[in-house]
Amino acid sequence: MTLERVTEELRRVAITTIYLFVCFSAVLFYRMAVLHAYGIDFAPFGLAAIKALVMGKFIMLGRMTGMGDRYKGKPLIYPVLHQSFLFLVLLIILSLAEETIRGWFHGQSIVDVLRDLGGWLQIAATALLLWLVLVPYLGFIRLAETLGEDRLQEIVWGVAPSQSPKAVS
Repeated sequence: MTLERVTEELRRVAITTIYLFVCFSAVLFYRMAVLHAYGIDFAPFGLAAIKALVMGKFIMLGRMTGMGDRYKGKPLIYPVLHQSFLFLVLLIILSLAEETIRGWFHGQSIVDVLRDLGGWLQIAATALLLWLVLVPYLGFIRLAETLGEDRLQEIVWGVAPSQSPKAVS
C-alpha cells in the first residue's frame, strides 16, 4: 500500500468520523437538554467521539469490501438507500455486540444490556436517527463517485481543487 493510498484512507476515516461526531453530538446534546429539564446531569460527548471513531472505521471497512455495491449501476437513489440500510444493519449488529461484550465484562445479562440501552423503542429511535445520518453521507459519497470528486467539490465549494485561488479570481 502506497503512502498516497494510506493518506487518502486516513483522510476518509477522518472525514467520516468528524461527520458522525457532529451528528452524534447533536443527538446527545438534545438528550442532554431533555434530561437536564428533569434535573438529570448527562454529558457524554466523549462517548460521541468514541462511537464516531468506531462506527467510522466500520463504515470504511464496509466500503472497502464493496458492501452495498449491488445497485451501483442504477439511478442514485437505489444504491444509496440499499447501502444505507445494509450499513445500518451492520452498525446495529456491531453496536449490540459491543454493548453485550461490555455488559458481559460487567456481569450483565443480555436482558440487562438491552434494558440499559432503553428498550426496543429507544433502539428503534436510535436506528432511525442513524439511518437519517447515513443516507446523506452515503448519498454524498455516491455523488462524488458519479460526478468525480473534483466536479463535486467545484459544485459544492465553487472552486475545483486543482485551481489555485489566484486562478479563480
